[in-house]
Amino acid sequence: MPLAALVDLSDVILERGEFALIPGTFNTRATAALNGKAFLLPIERVGFTPFNSALQKRTGPVDVVQPAKVVETYVVVNKTAQELDDEKTAIANVDVDLRIQKAVAAEVRKRDEEIISTLNALIAELSATTPELTSLTVPQWRTRLIDKYKSLLP
Repeated sequence: MPLAALVDLSDVILERGEFALIPGTFNTRATAALNGKAFLLPIERVGFTPFNSALQKRTGPVDVVQPAKVVETYVVVNKTAQELDDEKTAIANVDVDLRIQKAVAAEVRKRDEEIISTLNALIAELSATTPELTSLTVPQWRTRLIDKYKSLLP
């Protein structure tokens, strides 16, 4: 289906998209005026050309409603030095944030490994020095481990 615009009688574009442009329906201003409805006009795009998004940007569309069509005009312009610098800053911010997150995650993993190693050593020590540990419940084990671990903290 061709690209078209739904236009009201005061030339305001109500909607744009792919519409079936069927001859003899409300596709003319005169028919729409008789019925008090909007009508469809084909869209002609001007200036919608490929561009280098790293160095350029596309502005538009600027719409002009003509009797038999809507003309959408786009313009490709070079990005300003400030826009290029802002994009580099945004990329750098994301990159730095990712690196910080990775460093924090590595530090947390290292700390977790140290805690697990310490807890394993505590379990071994408690098992060797406390024969009744085999009869302890999980909550009792946990309490003993927490007490022992707290005593090792600075």
